[in-house]
Amino acid sequence: MELFDVVDENDNIIKTGLREDELHVNNDITRVVTIYIYDREGKFRISQRVATKKVDPLKFEAPAHGRVSSGEEYLEAAKREIKEELGVEPYSILEVAKFKTKFDTNIGIRQHRDALYIAFVKDEIKYNREEINSIKEFDSYEEYREYYSNHLEEFSDAIKFGINELDKFFSSKENRRKVELELEKRS
Repeated sequence: MELFDVVDENDNIIKTGLREDELHVNNDITRVVTIYIYDREGKFRISQRVATKKVDPLKFEAPAHGRVSSGEEYLEAAKREIKEELGVEPYSILEVAKFKTKFDTNIGIRQHRDALYIAFVKDEIKYNREEINSIKEFDSYEEYREYYSNHLEEFSDAIKFGINELDKFFSSKENRRKVELELEKRS
């Protein structure tokens, strides 16, 4: 059974070793990771949640994401989530941002400390069909961003926080160059 932590506004652990059903009470803040993927063809990928998800069923979001387990660091959790949900190990991961989110879902308010990453993989992605219903791929982040802007109703509520951070990241010439260099390594 996986156990999780609750943190304060500054990401300090205030409760540890909680089960999933013990989370999100009293406005708890939990730690999560969100990972966008560039695949072996250099495509930017997103995924659609399965219909059985409690929160935002059949909505699009980052292809790998999840809670950070008790005793786990954000980057460790990101690598684990990529392996669990996509069946691959990244050859590189870039940290985009760490930030706090608070949003309303179909089952109540959720608050997270989120670490957002972009990962690069060389191997064929094998999506976990218990988590992912379908995928979309884009030739670039800009193409994805345009799709997102024109189809907001198809996306999870939580994604808007990440998209703002991704916009900031990709607005930097230096960060765009980092992505280009990582994509060159995939062959």
